[in-house]
This record gives sequence, C-alpha cells and structure tokens, in this order.
Amino acid sequence: MTLQLIGLSKRYGKEEQPALRQIDLTVAPGEFVAILGRSGAGKSTLIRCVNLLVRPTEGKVVWNGRDLTAASPRALSEARREMGMIFQQFNLIAPLSVLTNVLVGAFPALPLWRCVSGLFPREAVDRAMEVLDRVGIARLAHRRAKALSGGQQQRVAIARALMLHPRIILGDEPVSNLDPVSARRILELLASIHREENRITLLNLHDVRLAKAFATRIIGLAEGRIVFDGPPERLTEAEAARIYREDPDGGGH
Repeated sequence: MTLQLIGLSKRYGKEEQPALRQIDLTVAPGEFVAILGRSGAGKSTLIRCVNLLVRPTEGKVVWNGRDLTAASPRALSEARREMGMIFQQFNLIAPLSVLTNVLVGAFPALPLWRCVSGLFPREAVDRAMEVLDRVGIARLAHRRAKALSGGQQQRVAIARALMLHPRIILGDEPVSNLDPVSARRILELLASIHREENRITLLNLHDVRLAKAFATRIIGLAEGRIVFDGPPERLTEAEAARIYREDPDGGGH
C-alpha cells in the first residue's frame, strides 16, 4: 500500500504565496518519514492533505492505487479508516475516560446509534484495552483524560489512532507540546509500533536531532517546496540550513 502525492499544491483563499507548490512524493510501507521545516513551510498542510482534512488546490493524493482527491465520500471515508491521525493538541474529550476517548477511534466503523448511545460492542472495548496496553497505559483506562500528563494524553491519542489497524500513521507535530524526555519516549513508542507492523509513518517534527534519531527518511520543506529528501545521514548542516533558511515571502502553513 503505497502513498503518492502527485503535483500537489494548496493555496488558501486569495493568498499570494501557496502553502504547497507542486509536491511530488512517494512513500512505501516500512518508511518512517519525518518532515522538517520552519513554521509556515507547509508541513501541516502536507500532512492534512494526505487524508484530505485539507483538500489540495491542484494535484492528486493516491493511496493504494486509488486517487482520493476524486473519490466518492464513501470511498474516502473507507480510505481514512486506514489512516490514523495524531494531533499536536491531543484532541481528547477531557471529561471522559481514557477508554472512551480511545473508543472514539472506532467510530468510523460503528453504526451511528452505537456512537450516540455509547454502547460499544465487546470487541471494540477489547481492542481499546489492547491498544492501551500497547502504549503502556492500560492501568489508566478508567481515569479521566484531563487528569493525565501531556505525555500520557499523547499516548491516549496514539491508542485512539491505532483502533482500526491503520496502514498509515500521520502525525501533525505530535511531540511539539511535550518536554524533551516525553517527546523522545513518544517517538520511541511510535518507532516501535512502526517496526512491528511495517506501516507507513509520516510525522511533522521541529527537532532535527529527533528526526535524525528515529526517521528512516527525512523530507525538508521550505516555502511549500521539497528542498531535501533523503536518509538521515545525508542531512548535513548545510542541508539543514537550506531547510531552515529565512523565508522573505512568508511561506505556507
């Protein structure tokens, strides 16, 4: 199941500078890709175009041979079940339990009445406990999400993303709100899960050191364009300087 971005561009409204400019990118199973770039380089837009939370202005998102940009709402919904998303702000429902927050990840595969009533099937509850154990916090299943630390909340968000056995994990700055120790632990967890299931992992990161420590491939964005694409060992100081150079035009999102 290969991911392809073909001629992908995105312009927000009447902005002069597009957020993404003709992105061509192919990612194969087993690749752990870190996307680096300054704030405004287009990293979040790129990640959100993959599952069409942001719809590109031009180009295609092709997943497993299917053009998602031309897919019907039903086909797009089915494709999204194979894409787990982890957000910077965790996006948990703070007053609810950890277990219920993880079960939210099963909503796309459940009848509407179960989602509204909260009457989840036993297999969904068992799966939720399984993924909570996988991320190391099964003991916190019945604690309210708001009582957890930032690192624990992000583990809940990862468990939620794993509920439907996704083939892609997308992370929009998943560790930028965490302290350095917690950030490294979360990336260690994501790398471990990635290795076990040979999926695609695609994350936006700010920290070059963390990207080089965990990624198998690094993409550098500047002003909405790919300016670096290669293994971590090829990311020299000179290449990093190209990625993080001053952006006189203001760049993308």
